[in-house]
Amino acid sequence: MTAEKLQQLDELGWAVLPRVMDRGLLHEIRARAEQLWTEEGANAGAEFRKEPGARRLANLMDKGEVFERVVTNPGVLAAVRHVLGGDFKLSSLNARSTYPWSLECQPLHCDAGAVADESGFWVCNTIWLLDDFTPTNGATRIVPGSHRWRKAPQQELADPQAPHPEEILVLGEAGTVVVMNTHAGTAVRQTASANRAARSMRFIPAGTSRSSSTKTVCCGRRRRPGCLRSRAASGRLTTLATMRSARRSPE
Repeated sequence: MTAEKLQQLDELGWAVLPRVMDRGLLHEIRARAEQLWTEEGANAGAEFRKEPGARRLANLMDKGEVFERVVTNPGVLAAVRHVLGGDFKLSSLNARSTYPWSLECQPLHCDAGAVADESGFWVCNTIWLLDDFTPTNGATRIVPGSHRWRKAPQQELADPQAPHPEEILVLGEAGTVVVMNTHAGTAVRQTASANRAARSMRFIPAGTSRSSSTKTVCCGRRRRPGCLRSRAASGRLTTLATMRSARRSPE
């Protein structure tokens, strides 16, 4: 993780990490995701929520070894640690694929209602691009610096759905990972040209009572870095991941 990328996280609220997934890994993830969409059918993503204009999957840590393999990527974890500081844990691992020609256009919002307070930043998203993110297929728009507003976009803007004069599209090739301070105002644009799929991995500080998901909690005891285990929770198998002393990537 370079100093330049860390500075982008501090100043802009996101950083793009190209070529995190090689072609082999990208193919494995795409294939497993498509298999799950076929197997789960109309109920795909129901553990989290279903959405018009998009396909969803939820609780992916319980649905394939390939998903477990990417959780402890050292470069990505170094960026998450920079945002959150200290120990942190995996809160959710989901996937979303928007349909082409979707008219759905999200208003600017903070995922999980994440507004920073005197305690600092308490949630960080990583978006794993399974397809190219382009200006015409529903790329995420973000307002640089909005992670420091300490207000939700709905409180700050007259019309959160309207284009913001300072917004930027987060673009990248398939295989890229975007590390995003979740307190920034973001939204998905309308799609035109093609399907656009991505996985989202959300982290929160270890030991916090705040969580974007009721399905993932802290391991509750110290384990080796990036260790994984599973137990039953709310009637479903839930994989737990606590990132203790996450490995740092070289500068």
